[in-house]
Amino acid sequence: MKLFFCIAICATLLACLVRNNGAAGQESGPASDELTVIRQVACAKSTTLYELSNGLTLFVRTKPGSPTATVRVLVRNTGSMNEGEFLGSGISHLAEHLIATGGTSKRTKEETKDLINRMGGAMNAMTSKEFTEYYIDCSAESVSTAMSILADQMQNIVIDPKDFLSESLVVRQEAKDGQNNRGRAASQLLMSTLYREHPYRHPVIGYSDLLVKLTLDDVMKFYKARYTPNNQIWIVAGDVEPARILSEVKELYRGVPRGPEQIPVTVRESEQMSPRQAVREMDGATIAAYFAWPTVRLSDPDTYPLDVLANILAGGESSRFVVKYQRDAQVVLGINAVNMTPEAVPGSFIVQADLMPGDLAAFQTSLLDDIAQLATLPVGQDELLRAKKQMETAFIFSQQQIQTAADSVIHNYMLTGDPDYEETYLAGIRRVGAEDIRRVAKKYFAPERLSKIMIVPPGTTLDAAADQTGIVEEEIQAIRFPSRNIRVLLKRNTRDPIVNIQVFALGSSLLDSDANAGRSALLAELLDKGSAHYTRDELARYFDSIGSALTVRAGRNTIYANATVLKDDCAKTLNVLFDALLTPTLSQEEFDKAKTLLLKRVEQRKDNPIQELLEAFSDSLPTATPYHLQLGGTAESLTNLTLDELRTYHGQIFTPANLIVTVFGDIDPNQVAQQINNALSQLPDGAAAPEISFDRTNELIEPIREHRVTNKETAMGIIAWPTVSSRDEKIYSALTVLQAILGGYGYPGGRLFDELRSQGLVYRVQVDQMSGPVPGYLYVLFETQPEQLQTVVAEVLRIVATVANGDISEDEFQKAKDRIIAFHAMEKQTAEEQARQAALDDLYGLGFAYDQGFNERIQAVTLEEVIAAARQYLTENIIVTTGPEN
Repeated sequence: MKLFFCIAICATLLACLVRNNGAAGQESGPASDELTVIRQVACAKSTTLYELSNGLTLFVRTKPGSPTATVRVLVRNTGSMNEGEFLGSGISHLAEHLIATGGTSKRTKEETKDLINRMGGAMNAMTSKEFTEYYIDCSAESVSTAMSILADQMQNIVIDPKDFLSESLVVRQEAKDGQNNRGRAASQLLMSTLYREHPYRHPVIGYSDLLVKLTLDDVMKFYKARYTPNNQIWIVAGDVEPARILSEVKELYRGVPRGPEQIPVTVRESEQMSPRQAVREMDGATIAAYFAWPTVRLSDPDTYPLDVLANILAGGESSRFVVKYQRDAQVVLGINAVNMTPEAVPGSFIVQADLMPGDLAAFQTSLLDDIAQLATLPVGQDELLRAKKQMETAFIFSQQQIQTAADSVIHNYMLTGDPDYEETYLAGIRRVGAEDIRRVAKKYFAPERLSKIMIVPPGTTLDAAADQTGIVEEEIQAIRFPSRNIRVLLKRNTRDPIVNIQVFALGSSLLDSDANAGRSALLAELLDKGSAHYTRDELARYFDSIGSALTVRAGRNTIYANATVLKDDCAKTLNVLFDALLTPTLSQEEFDKAKTLLLKRVEQRKDNPIQELLEAFSDSLPTATPYHLQLGGTAESLTNLTLDELRTYHGQIFTPANLIVTVFGDIDPNQVAQQINNALSQLPDGAAAPEISFDRTNELIEPIREHRVTNKETAMGIIAWPTVSSRDEKIYSALTVLQAILGGYGYPGGRLFDELRSQGLVYRVQVDQMSGPVPGYLYVLFETQPEQLQTVVAEVLRIVATVANGDISEDEFQKAKDRIIAFHAMEKQTAEEQARQAALDDLYGLGFAYDQGFNERIQAVTLEEVIAAARQYLTENIIVTTGPEN
């Protein structure tokens, strides 16, 4: 478990994992005798370890009845700390891109993609500081195919020089973009400050000046040296037979010999003897502050009390720092604590907070005082027990997904040599006492070993401020071309040389019915698969060549496309984008592939407890509301959809009169307006916009109660109340404040979270509004143990009733409003987020500038209005639960 969380933390807090989709492999050696098993070990949880004579390690985990399976290969002696002569270049990450998108000596890359699509699988890859991993999630029936694909990747890679050039450009652009990404910048600044000598300091993506020097020969040399059987740890998990899996792996690796063993990294990081500080100025309104103290490796017994302490300090809404700094004092927008413990090098205990510049001095003084007191004041027994229970419960919940459980096994084994290390870790957590917490705090939290890392807005520190001369940010301009009746929103911001382009078509569930639900998702899958002037591959190559990507998604009320490009690529991208969206090929072949994929995704909902719950909830709603429809469709609705029907639907909504286009970034608005007009002039006129009514009802004739039986060892529930649309300005604003009081806003919190978590009743609980241009619902979603399901339902209703009866203090009310305003500002920092909000508001009839009045609308809400809204709307409800029958 610790390994799983450690890797997850690196991915989120430190941003050191990079993912990519694809497939490929390495030339095998001469044929040899059949492989033999030189070691076999029965592990916990129906898992068997096999070590083959060529050094390959295989785990097989059986889970009878599982609807899905996963095949994963972890490659040791790769990752940014293991790159040898190429250290610092990011060659592991570049190789991952090429292996995951290229062909092999057995299959072309198109054939590999087609195999994955046909079996309805999902393929991905990741590179970390310590390894690279490839995996395919699929059905149990497709495991053999998935194994064949991954074995081919590991053995027979063939990289076309053109692919090497294009993929290198993509990775270089990714590295360049990362320099302007606060999360990645903070990660690199943190690592380079904590580690002065050990290669753990180097970024996964590499340094740009070393990355550009890599050649195809370099990648092939690295691949042949590192992608050997003795560096590979396989796991196959699902409803599978171990003997058959072992036999197939032996056959797939017949004649593939053990490779030379790699010399492990032995660099020793010198002990930190004095405080360190690093500050970087970046665009933004807030400070990301990190306070770190060097601690231990994963295998050190002090890992356990340090991990428990991190949970006590910031492991939930009732934790010390969240209550003190985020909920009560409200000096931070968010705060986290983590004990980062790799095995290759001693780790660090890190406290991270997001806050406004004016709050930094007072927060820093108070935080360091709190840390110092940990060495003298023991933690309370209740606090200690609650933290340990939360950690164990979180692990149990995390293991429900077969993919997570499989990752845990191979990560455990790679880092500790023990696939069942999670049991050792949980036992260590259970043994932690209050004196252990005090002892490690005294031992490690010395002021002279503190490192402070800050990402700050320009001008915040005494360092020279970034040159802001010449930066222009203008208001949004709205343009409508009479000849095409298309709406365009433009905003100039010259801070960075990038442009975000989005196109929205109103429709989706607003036009769908039970019979054709899912057609928007199906159409979205096809809009980047070829057009009047570009084939599918030409579209993909164009966006790859400019270091961008075209994303098309079906939302609740729209289908939208999104691309962020460098400013010099804006004009060409507009032409390509309009061609793809307005004149798509919509071929029968691609239609059949997309339909098969979506049908697999319908089945895949059964894998995820939250998806099962949301499906049950939608099914329970009155048919008059569009929220009743499954956005991804049902097996029946998707099966019955025809290509002709989809073409008709496309012509209905992807007509200029039904679109809104946004272009935000480093642009000349007049020039872009002309470019859009030129692009549209080459395309058909299109039909009139469809008639879409927002006058829809969500009223309940009677309360709804439904329990859906699942095979999950967890219970979930939604309790929902019909409310208003986002167009009902005054009431919707009051309900937003009510939402924050009950369940937080942006971050978990509020009355329900505090009370239910303090009683140990739920693993998760959140409150949100399912809303848009038609009336929706305010809902509470929770996850709990099956035997506590009825208790949680009763407690939610009791707590909601107390709020509806007026039990809200003025302080609680004001803090809720402050939190909403602060988080809303964080949500709308990028051009993409600002453009999407402006477009949706305009489509919904609110006007593109509606969001500019958000703070004023929230501030204008009174406590009396919140209570009145609660009394009016939190009455008749819908209760839908899932879990094992009991």
